[in-house]
Formats: sequence, C-alpha cells, structure tokens
Amino acid sequence: MKKSCKMIAADLDRTLLREDETLSAVTINAIRRIREKGMLFAVATARSLYSTLLVTQDLCPDAIIHTGGAYAVVGDEVIYRAVLSPEDTLEAALTCLSAPFVHHIRICGETEDITTNPAIPVGQKEFLHYRRVSDEELTVSALQAATKVTICSPEPDKVAALFEGDPRYLFTPSKNTSRFGHKLAHPAATKEAALPHVATHLGIPCDEIVAFGDDMADLGMLSVCGLGVAVANAVPEIKAVADAVCGSNEEDGVATFLSRHFL
Repeated sequence: MKKSCKMIAADLDRTLLREDETLSAVTINAIRRIREKGMLFAVATARSLYSTLLVTQDLCPDAIIHTGGAYAVVGDEVIYRAVLSPEDTLEAALTCLSAPFVHHIRICGETEDITTNPAIPVGQKEFLHYRRVSDEELTVSALQAATKVTICSPEPDKVAALFEGDPRYLFTPSKNTSRFGHKLAHPAATKEAALPHVATHLGIPCDEIVAFGDDMADLGMLSVCGLGVAVANAVPEIKAVADAVCGSNEEDGVATFLSRHFL
C-alpha cells in the first residue's frame, strides 16, 4: 500500500489512546518520526480542547479538531466553529431529561461543562471546568452556546427518535463504549466538516490525508480522506467503510501501520 501522505488525522479514545487513556512510547515515537519526515499530525476527537491537551502534550499536534468537530484550532487560532444556541441547547436538554431512558446529560459549553451526573467528581483534575446542576436549574440564563450535549442512555435508538427530523440537531450514537455517551450537536459539528477547513488552512488536499478511527463519529472523516483506516477494535460500521484495518489500540495499531507504510 503506497499512498501519498502529507498529514495523519487520528481519533484519540480507543484509537490512538490505550484503554487506560495513555499514549504508549511506541505511538509517541511513531508520530515523532512521521513529523521528522515532513508529515503533519492532527487530532480529531470528541474530547474538549482541555482534555485533549492533557493527553497529547507529548505529541504537539499541528491541528486539533475537538468536541466532535464543533471546533478546529491551529495553534491559538480557531479556524472552524459550529455550536448550538443556548435556546436550542435548553430545549434539547429538557427533552432528554424528560425521557425515562436517559440517565443523565452533560452540556459542553464554550468555557464550562454542565453536568447532571452526581458521579462526576466536579473540581478534580480534568473536571475542573465542570459545574453540577439539578434539572430545575437548567434555564437559558444558566446556559451558553453549547458545543455538544452528551446523553447517557442504554437505548440510543429511542434517543434518536426524540430528535428525528429536527434540522437543528445531529445525533450520533456511540457504539464502542460501555458508558453510552451519545452526542447531540449542531449539524455542522462533525469531524468530516471540520477536517477540510484544517486541510485548506494548512495547504493540504484531503486525498493526501490518512485518517484513523473506531466509532460512528469517525465514519465521515474516514470517507473524506485519501485513506481511511479502522483499528481492529472499531465497530463493524467503521470497518465496512475503511480502506484498511490496522491493529487495535492496545496493540499500537496506528503506530504499527504508520511504520509499515509511511516510515
């Protein structure tokens, strides 16, 4: 497999990161080596920018697509933004919380996250920017523009039905997690929408990007790139559209694939 490659774009959780949410020395070394060869490296993740920076400090990405595609940043510059209004956020939150099959929600705002989950250790480590609220405290005045609403429910099909046909929202189920963290966001807050903006900003054609992913939120990203690669632990839908399948995240699959084909 010999493809022209100018940039690597990789999801984090269950793709580049191991199950303990760390980067292996093998992965760090592989990314360092591709950058030494002149290729760029981008992260495309559902994590917030703060959480992304915590786990990628050894990689120094050239670009970060975060919060599922609501933002893309290059250096300190925001080059892409797609968020829900406070009014649409509140309506979505109240709709979710009125459903018996939704356990709790998390609203990711532009400067803070709001959670109704009593188990989240607000104020600790990566949860420093969280604020816990009760259902009764959710009002427009308490909210800001939201990058996404994460919905904890074991029944994603029922959640999807709540928003079916509403053009204000894009619902993306998560099938590769036991935490049922499904995403509701602005329709343009996707990795496949943000990545071309990153590519244009950096002067790279999308067909010279190699993308790696594992879950439904990566489906479009793998399709718009020149080469889409699924990790072995990816959901079946991702493997079905991928051009290739590499080893799992626990096996340093991304690093091994890069070493074999581009180093």
